[in-house]
Amino acid sequence: MRSFLSMLSMVTHRRPMSASCLSPFSPGRSVCLVAALISTIAACDPQVGDDYAGEPLAELGGTITVAEGTSAPADATATLVWHVWVEGDSASVTDEVPVDGAFPASFELSLFTPPPEHAWFDLASEDEAFAGMHVATGYVVVLPPDYPSTDMQKIFEDALGVDNDHLLVWSDSSVPESFNGGLFPGGLQPGYQLFQVVPPDNTAADACSDEVLACEEACLEQSPEMLDACINACPDMEDCPPWIGNDALVPVAMDSEISIVLGGEKREPDWF
Repeated sequence: MRSFLSMLSMVTHRRPMSASCLSPFSPGRSVCLVAALISTIAACDPQVGDDYAGEPLAELGGTITVAEGTSAPADATATLVWHVWVEGDSASVTDEVPVDGAFPASFELSLFTPPPEHAWFDLASEDEAFAGMHVATGYVVVLPPDYPSTDMQKIFEDALGVDNDHLLVWSDSSVPESFNGGLFPGGLQPGYQLFQVVPPDNTAADACSDEVLACEEACLEQSPEMLDACINACPDMEDCPPWIGNDALVPVAMDSEISIVLGGEKREPDWF
């Protein structure tokens, strides 16, 4: 894989006061003050504890099922894994939530901060025209509890299940669609965005290639003087449909359903 997110301080989100609570001359001001003191969710200003993380920047959710013939784990974690591009094939786990072991199981990952800064990919390393722009890419996988490895390939190998169908992307800037030949359709806006990963369909290209190779192989049974004529009569490989090497990315809504099958197919990403 070629070379591509920091835990910033938590930002506490406070609901703005209504105009009647802000005004010191409002007849209802004393009522607002009393309500703020006695209510955990006050009309004027929410009261929160020290562990309040603020409003999430993004949320991911979905369902985890178990493939037929696969034993359900006693416990597991739905985990967001960021690809640390500058360190080769390593990874950084930033967000995880326990899965209770009763399947099908629903899960939700709430993201309160940007990805860790060491997983940000500097787009200028690909093209100086995109200097100052950074992106990060992450995947949702299901891992055993307290999983220790940070090797990206090993994580995919050891994962109990993988969301093969989505790529989570974060950007600190507006990235034009022109980056890397339109890698991110529609470009990127600052913050989190979800993309559907669409594997290439090379059915027609493979069938055409197989036909050409089968014809040329059959020609090897011809006499030497007939070999060239036989091969020239075969279909030309250059006339076959082009072979598509990488997955395509299609932007989808952040609340799109993520589906992970434990014991199901696990595909390593092939979109870059």
